[in-house]
Parts: sequence; C-alpha cells; structure tokens
Amino acid sequence: MTIIREAKTKLSQILLSLLPNHSLRTTQMAAFAVLAERSLLLSLWCKYFLLGRVRSFCSYSTSLLRLLHTVAPKSVLKMSTLYEKSIARLNGLQNNAATVRKSLNQRDRTSNVNHDLTKWCLEKCNIKLEEIDRLNVIHVSGTKGKGSTCAFTESILRQFGFKTGFYSSPHLVHVRERIRINGDPLSEEDFVKYFEHIYSFLEKAVEKSNKTVTMPSYFKFLTVMAFHIFIEEKVDVAIVEVGIGGEHDCTNIIQNPVVCGVTTLDYDHMPLLGSTIELIAWHKAGIFKSGGIAVVSEQPDGAMKVLKERATSKNCLMQIAPPFNAYTWPVNKVEYGIPGIHQQLNITLAFQLVKLWLEKVHKFTNLFKHVENIQVSNSEVLPGFVVPQEFLDGIRLCQWLGRSQIIERGSVTYYLDGAHTPKSLECCMKWFLDENQRARRSWKYDPFMIMLFHCTGSRDPSMFLLELSKYDFKLALFCPPRLNSVTDQHSHHANYTCSSYEDLVRVADHASIWRSFGYADTTAEEFDCVQKAIERIEKLGVVKNEVIVLVTGSLHLVGSVLAALDFKV
Repeated sequence: MTIIREAKTKLSQILLSLLPNHSLRTTQMAAFAVLAERSLLLSLWCKYFLLGRVRSFCSYSTSLLRLLHTVAPKSVLKMSTLYEKSIARLNGLQNNAATVRKSLNQRDRTSNVNHDLTKWCLEKCNIKLEEIDRLNVIHVSGTKGKGSTCAFTESILRQFGFKTGFYSSPHLVHVRERIRINGDPLSEEDFVKYFEHIYSFLEKAVEKSNKTVTMPSYFKFLTVMAFHIFIEEKVDVAIVEVGIGGEHDCTNIIQNPVVCGVTTLDYDHMPLLGSTIELIAWHKAGIFKSGGIAVVSEQPDGAMKVLKERATSKNCLMQIAPPFNAYTWPVNKVEYGIPGIHQQLNITLAFQLVKLWLEKVHKFTNLFKHVENIQVSNSEVLPGFVVPQEFLDGIRLCQWLGRSQIIERGSVTYYLDGAHTPKSLECCMKWFLDENQRARRSWKYDPFMIMLFHCTGSRDPSMFLLELSKYDFKLALFCPPRLNSVTDQHSHHANYTCSSYEDLVRVADHASIWRSFGYADTTAEEFDCVQKAIERIEKLGVVKNEVIVLVTGSLHLVGSVLAALDFKV
C-alpha cells in the first residue's frame, strides 16, 4: 500500500508539471482525483512506476490529459470552474496598495463610513439587523489569541449539541475556512451558492445607484456573506471574530451580542489603531454594547483602565476572566488541542464566554459549581468553577491551523506559528523551545535549524528579528507571503493590497537587518515567493539528516507554507 500511495503521489506531481498553467490545474487535478479513486490508469501507472520507466509513461501525456477531460464527471469540472470564478471575483474586491495607503491617511474622516456601508450592503441583501441579533452572537476582539479563543468557544458549544457558525480571519489555505458551520469550512458548492447570491444582489444595487456606491471591500463582503449564511443555516450561535480593532470594524454592526470578549492586547495595526496600548484598548472596547456583558483577559494597567472607562460610558458590565488555576479540573492532565501554555489565557476566557452564553440563552444555571476555596483579591474577577466534561472535550478536540502547529515531512520538521506581535512571538519561542526539548530524545543527529520569516504591514521587523537572533538558526530565509512568483487571480493567496515591489523591498530589508546582527551573507537567503523557499528547504532535507524549520512572523506566511506543503484542511 505504501508503494501505491507513493505511485499516486508521483503521478499527481507529473500531471501537475504537464499542465500549461495554474488556472487549469485545479479543475484537471480534481478530475484526476475521481479517476484515481476509480483505479483508472492507476494499474498502468504502477506498472511503469515499479519498472522505473517514468519517462515512458510521460510520453502518453497528451492522450492522458485528453482522457481527463473526457472521462471526468462534468459535475466535478463544472463545480471546480464555478468555484474558481467565485474566488477570482472575490479577489477583485481587494483594495490595491494605493487605495490602502489613501484610506490610512483618511481614516479619521471616514471612520463611520465603514458601518454605514456595511448596513447598506445588509439592507440590499435583505438582511435585517434584528435577524443578526437572533443569531445569539458571541463577539470577540483583541490583539493576541482572539482566533484561538473563538475556536475554543465554538468547539465547547458544539459538545453541547448546538449548531455553530464561526466567522474568522484571515484564512490560511482556503478562503472557505473563514466561514464554518459546526466547525467545518464551507464546501466549495455551498461557497459558490452563497457567494453568487450575495454578489448578484450587491452588483444590482450598485448598478441602480448609478455607481455612486461601489462594491464592498473583500472583508466587508465576506462579513455580509457570513451573516447571510448563519441566518440561512439557522445556527444556534454565531461566534464572530473582529477583523481589525473593534470600534470601526464592519462586524461591529451587531447591536445586541449575548456576550463580548476581549483577548490579550498588544501593539499591532498601529497606523489604524494608534501607537499606545491605551488607544488600542479604546478601539477594542468599541464592541461593548449598552446593557451588555463583556469579559476580558488580564491586561496591562493602562489598557485595563481604558477598557473599564469604555465599559462604564457604554453602560456595559465588564468582568475579568480568572486565572487558569482558579478552576477545579476533574482530570489529572488537562489536554488542549492548540498546544502551548499561553493558550491557558485563551481557554479561561473561552470558558467564561461559554458559561455566560449558556446561562443567558439557555438558563444553564445549575451546570456550574463555583469554586469557593479560591480567594480572588479583585472583586471584578469572575470565579472559577468545576469544569464540566463538555468543556474538557471541547478544548481537547479543538483544532486551529497555523498556531503552534507541527508538520513532519521526512527529515524536515516544520514548526508553524503565525506570531505577529511582540508578546505572541515570546509565546511562540517558548512553545518552539519546549517542543524541541521534548523531541531531543529522539534525535539521532544535531538538527540543522532554519528560520523562515516575514513581517507584514507596518510592523517593525527589527524587534522580531532581534528576538529570533538569540537562537541557533544556521540559515535564515526571507520571502513575501506569496505562494508563487506570479499572482493567480483564482488563488486563495492572491494579495493586491501590497505591490510585488513593496513585498520584495520588505524582504530585502528583513535580510539586511538580520545581516546587521553580524551574520555572514551565506546565512541569509531571499526568495520572491514561498514555493521557492520551500523547495530550498526540501533540498536541504535530502542532504541533511535532521532539519527543523520555524515559520513565523505572519499568519499569511504560515498559510502560504501550508498551501505549498499541500496541507489538507
């Protein structure tokens, strides 16, 4: 069976290399998957593969590709084509680099426009704000860990049998990851159905306005689409992660969330949110609602002061999630599906969000037995409780790509974490070192350590690279978070918000900073895309006995690496 799997993998690679351009590949490879399942061509291929006559098999390439078009079910080809078309149209909604710069300069004058445009889009798609309220929303902002907190929250609620909707960003491999039902990304078929529904409504509305209004931006469109899907799918709860900030984020048209959460705050998106932790906190607290409830993670004093002031001004009850050790755990060892001790902060916040949601929506008041023997000096800190089995199962079964993730490929082990703030990089490095310490017992040779790094947006790369320079990396690789050199409009990783030139300038800057720390030029290499960096790593994996690669600095970079490794979501 191992030989058969190897043969099928090799055949896939050959077919991929024979296809003339990427826009045809997804369709034809989908067709090949159907053929392989039916064992068509496989026996012939295995014969050539086992005899080592790969070149002979390649001579049949023309007739083989013709056969793919002829034999493959038309439904497979049609759906794949429709899906690619939808992705291309969605990518067309991205703002180009010049527009992004202009919007940053005008942000103070246009801060309220975001909500107005989102509401206009909802109205034109016949989505009422009251319908969104009936989704029993849990709304989460923060800088660090908000995706993980939402993932834990969603997973726990699913253990109680509730139908969940989960909207997050960014995606890592497929845009469908951003909108999940019961933990699963939308299927291609459902994505096409819902995308075309929303797109057609908005396209007609823009035409009727004589184009005084334009089509919504990428994130705003997906936000509207997510709300529509959650309503159509009749979810019991919608877990909504804020995009950027909170106050002016287009998710903040939610009028009456059941409960809001704010995760750990840190310095990020400073051109949009401000350069101090207090200004950042002001934006994050923008999701608080009058008469509502909010739970926040422990914060620096300045940030906590602002959060409290905003909660008071909005007439919102704000409380603080307790420490991890405030709970009584009915098991000797607590397991959580997203590794890293730093996840404990996210878990305790998720616990309180779920508890409040269950009590407020479904009156589960008898489920929780508060722990009386834990004395908390701050009366604003919520008490711990005896952790129910559903909570234990939820955090154990929770999966969240690109955060403290390990992938082994032969002699190469990839450690992936999309850390992109100073605090998150500290957590990433602690996890990385802890995992290496555990793995050390199984190493037969000293590993060859590689770092693959990119830092996007306005973030200062020097503070990240200075921290990374403390570790024994033999090779530092730098590349933009682009999967391939040429951007394909159908790609889930197409990014028009930053020009290729700007990307490459940034890569050169990263490498220059690294070399300024005193390393020889040979320890730093630059690439124009992720695919080429991965090819370099894989070649080293052939000649080195043990290769360890840390991929960090950007979730977009991690996503492209997962795509390059053909990781299945």
